[in-house]
Amino acid sequence: MVTETQSRQILASFGAFWVYVVAQSEDNFGAASSALAFFQRTWPSVRPALVAYFARADESLIPRALPVSGAWSADTRVATQALTLALLGDANFPESEENAFPTTAGGIGRWFNTRFSNLVQTALPSSDLDTLADFEDLIDEGTAGLNMGLQALTTQTVSGVRVGEPEVIRTGNDPTRSVIDSTGSSGAAAAAADAAAEGSGASIDAGGTEIEIPEIRVVGRRAAAPTWQYVVIALGAVAFGGLAYTFWRSQRRS
Repeated sequence: MVTETQSRQILASFGAFWVYVVAQSEDNFGAASSALAFFQRTWPSVRPALVAYFARADESLIPRALPVSGAWSADTRVATQALTLALLGDANFPESEENAFPTTAGGIGRWFNTRFSNLVQTALPSSDLDTLADFEDLIDEGTAGLNMGLQALTTQTVSGVRVGEPEVIRTGNDPTRSVIDSTGSSGAAAAAADAAAEGSGASIDAGGTEIEIPEIRVVGRRAAAPTWQYVVIALGAVAFGGLAYTFWRSQRRS
């Protein structure tokens, strides 16, 4: 039986794999190698969730560790097949799709564009696709930003707190949940959120105050020369006299 946290671990690990295949499809081999190395390095932490999903029946078939090489390998292929099956489920991931996973890195870009991207987008709920879109956005951050972003966004996803934007990731967002929890019933905090977020398009529920995001995310291969808009959301807590936090937004490449 997979717990909610384990389900989020599976999604987060798949997010790193998603960055790899998208980067490969765009011939961005530096980002692809960095993302795959991160996936390989963090594999042992997600493996117990997969063992729970498969009820230990196929435990011996799931690699215990992967060489952290940033290169596609037979064990990495098996690991990503198991991960995809756990995320999409049997009904959405038939044996034909499992067997279609490329055996060499050279075939990944075409495979992603012709079948895997559509398979994932058809099978997953919009909330999971939003998370994958956040992971995909990290490709534009360069190698250093990508590695930092993968770690931060993985932590976000596993904890259940989604901020997700690269600028917010770089500034750090671990205190987000504690801020929201500690100010959840605070009228001052809710008022501050309303005042800061008015007309911003931000979305969060704090103390019964909901600010909605009228946004549609599409996951898939991006244009060759994309123009993105970035949303910057910052959350802070102020003690000595009350707690308040402020959200603000800057232009995000679209």
